[in-house]
Amino acid sequence: MQIKSHIYAFLSALLVQYPVGLAFIAPILVVSSYSLARAVETVGFYWFATTIVAAPIILLIGIPVFHLLRRRGAASKRVLGLAGAVAALAISAVLTWPIHSEGFSTGQNYYGVFRDMNIDGVPTFWGWVRYVEDLLMFSIHGLLGGMAFGFGWHKANLK
Repeated sequence: MQIKSHIYAFLSALLVQYPVGLAFIAPILVVSSYSLARAVETVGFYWFATTIVAAPIILLIGIPVFHLLRRRGAASKRVLGLAGAVAALAISAVLTWPIHSEGFSTGQNYYGVFRDMNIDGVPTFWGWVRYVEDLLMFSIHGLLGGMAFGFGWHKANLK
């Protein structure tokens, strides 16, 4: 029973990431000039990348945190969602923190307007906006993944 519960919970947390990711990239695909083939390729890559990132996080962080919360009697879907959001936020904040790199400048098309993101290694206002936007995006993935994990665990244990 325990293995079945882990598999249901893991798959629930992983599979919820695909519609969440599609919701994030769909507006970009709609307003872009991508061909249908390019849009399908972009969605496929996003889903592949989501799987590569989410699966190890669920296995290495999500399951141990779930069992810790469960032992304390606090493994509700709401608490699991909060734990998922915090874990995703912390991981992405640490891994994507802007590192000062003198002489390094970047920019990107940000919602239809070219914006400087870094100038001489220092994030600009738009660089920080983009950083916070990414943190929010990853925390939403974690929130819904944690809640889906709890849902999957519950469904697997219904008698």
